[in-house]
Amino acid sequence: MVGYEIDMINEIGKRLKLEIEYQEIGVAEAFTAVDSGKVDISVNNFDMTEARKEKYNFSIPYKYSVGGYIVREDGSSGIEAADLSDWTGKKAGGGAGTQYMKIAEKQGAEPVIYDNVTNDVYLRDVSTGRTDFIPNDYYTQVMAIKWANANFPDIKVKMGEAKYNPTEQGIVMSKADTSLKEKIDEALEAMKADGTLKAISEKYYAGQDLTVPVENADKLPVIEVE
Repeated sequence: MVGYEIDMINEIGKRLKLEIEYQEIGVAEAFTAVDSGKVDISVNNFDMTEARKEKYNFSIPYKYSVGGYIVREDGSSGIEAADLSDWTGKKAGGGAGTQYMKIAEKQGAEPVIYDNVTNDVYLRDVSTGRTDFIPNDYYTQVMAIKWANANFPDIKVKMGEAKYNPTEQGIVMSKADTSLKEKIDEALEAMKADGTLKAISEKYYAGQDLTVPVENADKLPVIEVE
């Protein structure tokens, strides 16, 4: 297994002198596995929502993110409002049931659902007009566009201007053991201070530092969905 969170957890284990044993489980089981004691922590870009914080301990944020969207390069998608009000009637491409598609539907967009397709399919459909935009994590989409520019120059897309729904991600733990949270928080604080966490972020997110809060996050629109 590789990735930002894997490198982060390995570094935490190294600093705390702990041996890390990974278990690959589905997202739906990630929280119940903590409840049952099957795992000590769960990590998978889990947002630190108020509802979750009532039931679980979270580490300090190790990653900050925000919603974004991809549109046609020539502006013909017709989406530019900062409050997302012009999503109404537009065709949004994405996977069924994702938070971002729920946001799009709540804003009046028409969902165009994809199942297990590659990124170039999503992006090409925006470029050709089959869909108007793709709502998703901003930083992930920045990487997708860089990848498309390098590999599919005929796909003409860009990032939309507005951002929305800023989030903080943390490591999920049981409330039964606060000592684990204290140790993990201490390691994360040290990794932030010495630049290790930033370096890991830049390694996996095309030079982007996701370890600092999104600028003006308190002024961005928040669309509440289940």
